[in-house]
Amino acid sequence: MPRSVLPLACALIPALLSATTTQSALAQSSRFTLNAEGWTVIDLASGGPYTNVISAGIPPAWNAAGGNFGGYISARDPSSNAYFLAAPATWLGDRSGWYNRRLRFSLNTTLNNWAGDRVALLIGGSPTIVLAATLSPLPPAPPAWQRYDLPIAAGTWRIGTQNGSPASEAQIRAVLASLSALRISAEFGSVVEETTGLDSVRIFNPAACAADISNTDGDVPGQPDGVVDNGDFSAFFAAFFLPENDPLRLEADIADTDGLSEAEGGGPDGMIDNGDFTAFFSAFFACVG
Repeated sequence: MPRSVLPLACALIPALLSATTTQSALAQSSRFTLNAEGWTVIDLASGGPYTNVISAGIPPAWNAAGGNFGGYISARDPSSNAYFLAAPATWLGDRSGWYNRRLRFSLNTTLNNWAGDRVALLIGGSPTIVLAATLSPLPPAPPAWQRYDLPIAAGTWRIGTQNGSPASEAQIRAVLASLSALRISAEFGSVVEETTGLDSVRIFNPAACAADISNTDGDVPGQPDGVVDNGDFSAFFAAFFLPENDPLRLEADIADTDGLSEAEGGGPDGMIDNGDFTAFFSAFFACVG
């Protein structure tokens, strides 16, 4: 390996591990590693169509450990209404590129006997359209976590409530073109009692994750399995630090010299360098299971 690569690679690791939000044309994420990242708590009228805001801007608690991926945020039920965790302005605006991406996040809650408001919401368009996607199953009690994976496409979202009419592609695209709210339900208890945790929220392209270079068990090196996990992490570094003349090292060749992934117009260039290192970590923290 060129000596210039290793020092830069080692220098980049702490910065990449401490990054809390990833934004690109392909992905956006909140990991809550260092703080709540601008997410807030909002109270809405129960049952939908979730346009009646009762209170907003309530700060959630930030927890440094215990999340599905390091830190996480949580909020205690503030009232007998339906409360949600709301994304900050950095997630909103023209999100046309999110169509056919996925919204993924993890939840837990201390009480899960209420299913009337178990939805994720995308709100936007003119006139305003509310899209609701059902969260199933209900979240478990901590310290366990339930991961939800919602395709942002027709077939997942309904208009107004989880029982509304199916949203069309045109309606979903209209919402994404001027997204004014992204909200994830925290209301899972039939009484004002539960505390709900949220972690690892991300938008990603499941067909374009440069970090998916190994299957989960590592039995077939270089064979993606559609899940980005520690197997991919181990496989990348095992290849990245091999001697330069070892052909197996090319398994780490996932980007061009500018650090672009294949989905961004780059791809393998026959060299293992810092562009591959940066591309791997950018994808890993956006797509990791």
